[in-house]
Amino acid sequence: MGIFSFKPDIEQWVYENWGRIRTVTDQFNFTEFEKSLKNDILSLGIFSVTIVVGILICLFAIIQLLGFKSIRKRIVPLLSLLIIVFSSALVIIAIYANRSASYVNLPTWINHLAIGIGAFLMIIGGFGYYAALKRSRKLLIVYLILLIPIFFFMLYIAFGYLSLSSTFKNLVDKDWPTIYEDLLKRGYNVTKVTFMDYVMMNLKFAGLYGMMYSCFVLITILFTVSKVKLLASRDY
Repeated sequence: MGIFSFKPDIEQWVYENWGRIRTVTDQFNFTEFEKSLKNDILSLGIFSVTIVVGILICLFAIIQLLGFKSIRKRIVPLLSLLIIVFSSALVIIAIYANRSASYVNLPTWINHLAIGIGAFLMIIGGFGYYAALKRSRKLLIVYLILLIPIFFFMLYIAFGYLSLSSTFKNLVDKDWPTIYEDLLKRGYNVTKVTFMDYVMMNLKFAGLYGMMYSCFVLITILFTVSKVKLLASRDY
């Protein structure tokens, strides 16, 4: 999804920077280079889809070998540990996006919210791991109560980043002299196009990561619900 999402931006960057690219691609004219780039992006996208399909086939095979019920019993601790890992990555991405936003008059609250949610999820992941190991139905219900609103917050953050990636260009056009002066003070002498591409890539990446993480939190919620039901039955 990310590859195909970035495709128009990459093509636009090539169009706007062709004068510089042409000096290192003497064997291609613009039309040939653009066609080659599109084919490379498409090939990379197909390759990524193939990997995803392969992973899904492996998951299906594992489920058939171990049994879905056995996986339901044991997967929640692993998912909780992964939440800690992914949450730390979310904090790092939000800090990096906040650094990019500091050059532009962009709302920074979304970065602060992402940092806060990521830090909170690291704690919640540890709590969920403990609750799953103890097989405590009450603690797992508390875990669920905490995860469900966080899922919606994550969706809000993801769409917020994606929305900013499509609207921040107007702010850059409006305040570019001030932004450029600030960049020079920090030791960055870049063109407006390069700067806009840099910030847009950061915002889009943050948004796509937020979407991916939201899906992972939803999966964790579903398996936790399943484990709570198993603990309530006599089949555990």
